[in-house]
Amino acid sequence: MIVSQYFLLEITKQENSIKMTQPLISIIIPSKNGLHHLKDCLPSVKTAMQNSPVLCELVICSDHSTDGTLEFLKENYPDFKAIENPKDAFGACHARNNAVKASSGKYILFLDNDVCLEPDFFIKTVPLLKEDMFCYTCCGHSYSKPEKQLDGLKLLSFSRGTLRFTGNIYNEDLPQKNLIECYGVQGAYFYCTREKFDLLGGISDLYSPYMLEESDFVYRGMKRGWPVYYIRNVKPLHKWGGTIASKTNPLTKFVSIKNRIILNMVNLTDNSLLLQSLILYALRHPIAFFEAVKYLKPILKLRRSEKPHIKVTDKELLKASKETKKRFKSK
Repeated sequence: MIVSQYFLLEITKQENSIKMTQPLISIIIPSKNGLHHLKDCLPSVKTAMQNSPVLCELVICSDHSTDGTLEFLKENYPDFKAIENPKDAFGACHARNNAVKASSGKYILFLDNDVCLEPDFFIKTVPLLKEDMFCYTCCGHSYSKPEKQLDGLKLLSFSRGTLRFTGNIYNEDLPQKNLIECYGVQGAYFYCTREKFDLLGGISDLYSPYMLEESDFVYRGMKRGWPVYYIRNVKPLHKWGGTIASKTNPLTKFVSIKNRIILNMVNLTDNSLLLQSLILYALRHPIAFFEAVKYLKPILKLRRSEKPHIKVTDKELLKASKETKKRFKSK
């Protein structure tokens, strides 16, 4: 395995007990009334950080929690940075952005508050990080049934009028290789570089309070020609549904539909795909459609800002994902 000179220097510093004052990795956790999850998951994150070959920091942004999250963190984890979303900011999108602003790492690891890390998570992943990388997503397993894989290599498709990032190829169908190109991330656990996070303007608040914000972020990067890779050999445990209590809740379902419309309006530059999406959602989900249209001005602003940077078309990405599925599923 090739490790960049940067990492060799950092690891050598660690081995020589030279004090590292600048964290290389910033772990970002948004949390709204998730104290019960944090009590379960933070011990595993702390252990993984202690075992890391490079210095890590953890920033938790409480989204106006009323369950004593900040008080608990200050008392039990004083070495972690705990902040509150500003009064005029709500939702996971703002919480993630504000936590990143409070961080200083070169690489960002986004975690949900209901994720546990294995003790050697950073030992396995640090050597994979590269100067020019964009995003890495992780192989995720079930918190209640650790042998059950929940998230694999993510695929991209366009069906029923929308971009979808929910297809998976699981490890049993993949080669024994740590990094494999994929076409989406699981928002509960993914890496990105601070540099490219800033170039994309962070997580778009069009998706507040939550849902599909990471899909938009990653898709905009892929259209800029920045590939995304799947890390096969890690196994974070996800409670799956712990952060968003129920996706069948009427409000959550409505937000999901509205945000899908926004995702398509921001990102689809292929006119035929965009037209399909607009017609289908206007007919099937008119209330959500007109709610999404209320954001037309910032949607168009984001489209215009991304247009000069687009190097890969929607159909090229869809074709590449389809070929990846065929290649691995045919084995």
